[in-house]
Amino acid sequence: MKIKIIQLIILTIVFISNFGFSEDLTFDLSPTNIIIYTSSSNALSHSITIKSVVDPNSGLEREELTNVWTITTNNTPVMISASSPDMKTLQLSQKPALGIYSIDVKLELQTTNSSHDVMASASTNITFKVFDAKFVSSQGHGLWWFNGANADNYDESCDFSLTGLEADNKPTKWTITQGDNIITLSKNNVNTSEITTTQDNTIEVKSIGSSSSSNDVIVKITHDGKEIYQQKITVFTPTYEVQTKIKDEPRGNSLPGYDSFHYFYIADQFKKAIPDSIHLAEHRTATVREYIPNTNWKIKIGHFHVASSDEGGCIDCLSSPFPTLNWTPFPIPEKPGTVLSNEKVLYMSMEHYVGDKSAITDNTTGCKVLTSKYQYYIDHGRRLHP
Repeated sequence: MKIKIIQLIILTIVFISNFGFSEDLTFDLSPTNIIIYTSSSNALSHSITIKSVVDPNSGLEREELTNVWTITTNNTPVMISASSPDMKTLQLSQKPALGIYSIDVKLELQTTNSSHDVMASASTNITFKVFDAKFVSSQGHGLWWFNGANADNYDESCDFSLTGLEADNKPTKWTITQGDNIITLSKNNVNTSEITTTQDNTIEVKSIGSSSSSNDVIVKITHDGKEIYQQKITVFTPTYEVQTKIKDEPRGNSLPGYDSFHYFYIADQFKKAIPDSIHLAEHRTATVREYIPNTNWKIKIGHFHVASSDEGGCIDCLSSPFPTLNWTPFPIPEKPGTVLSNEKVLYMSMEHYVGDKSAITDNTTGCKVLTSKYQYYIDHGRRLHP
């Protein structure tokens, strides 16, 4: 009579689902697959636990059976980190190369007699998917915003790529979850806040504004419906012109007058010196105001190509005019004395803009980093910031 029951059970094994589980023996997987960011500090700690589940109404639990596991790793670098007759835990044994790794798992419930009859079986396939994500600035300074201007030495757009999951051929979705007023995502010249890709998993991140705090922009990546990565981004912008010292020198070649050198550097919105050189242009915002009647001083405004970070790298020189063969300045400028004079000659209002590599004199494109009053005295000049 016992043999007939066993035959009946064998005949009722029907494989269902994509994994080939039987009705009497199934697997409980936690999780069903793993997607691993290869650069994460806990990349090797990921594991999948497989538990066998026997239908209590099948009668199998009343039999004297043994669990026979067959695990085919297919060259996946995994190890069994925990084991019991009813459970196996698979964990990466070393950091794998990028790609998709497949492991076949089969469990048979066999009789303990010499024939080892298979009373029930189940099989499944689990995957370890290993990817890398890279946010790349070609200039090496991160993502910048120059108020729409095109600057040398800086990136207003960066490539954002995902590698390792191409063979999966599953959808990858890129979504701005924070900061859609600061960046936009672009693929095939289409700008948006969300992009879906499959095998060509590279998009472009463009600045359309600047950050108010560090890492205030977030792009989320989901693959096959599962969130796998978040990229935090800071969009930098030049904001300040930081003056460090002033040096007054007499005009050379025995000419009357002076050169007042103002040393400064350009800083971003977090008051950190910008990392590379940048174009700077002046813009005079008001006509020249004279303190002395009939003053004829001719003041030129210029275009700078500014060094970035060291104190001596940027110089703004306020210079008195000097006489030519056909022209003599009035009043005659003087050389700087030990005690500087308070006699004012004229002033003008000035702004500095940085970032537009095509800028010429009196330009207002790019980012404004200075609003100042240029005060010319008889023996020196000063930038008077409001």
